[in-house]
Amino acid sequence: MKTLKYFSILALILSISSCKDFLDIKPQGELTQEAFPTSAADAQLATNAVYASLRNWHYHSGGFPILDIMSDDAHKGSNPNDGLSTVGPYDNFTHTPTQDGLDRWWATLYEGIKRANVVTEKVPL
Repeated sequence: MKTLKYFSILALILSISSCKDFLDIKPQGELTQEAFPTSAADAQLATNAVYASLRNWHYHSGGFPILDIMSDDAHKGSNPNDGLSTVGPYDNFTHTPTQDGLDRWWATLYEGIKRANVVTEKVPL
C-alpha cells in the first residue's frame, strides 16, 4: 500500500511539473485568421471561400425544399415509404428543435456569413 501511495505521489508530481507548452502547437498546413491574407492572391482565395459555402450540399438540399414543403409550394407526398420520413413533421408543423434538417442548413448559411465577415474585416480595400 505504501508503494502505491509513493507511486501515486510521484506520478502526480511528474504530471504537474511537465512542460506547459506541449499542447500549444501552432497550426501547420492551415491558414489562420491572424496571418491571412498577406497578398492579393490570398485575398482572392478568401473571397472564393465565401462563394464556396454556396456550393455546400446542405445549402441546396436542406432548407429550401423543407421551406417549400412547409408552404403550399410543394408537397411531401403521401407514401410513408418515399424516403422523406424526416420531412413529414415539417409538412405537418410538428417538428422539434432536435430534429434533423434545418439546423445544418442554418449552420451552412451562418458559415457563409462568417466567411464574408472575415473577408470584410481582414482584406484591405
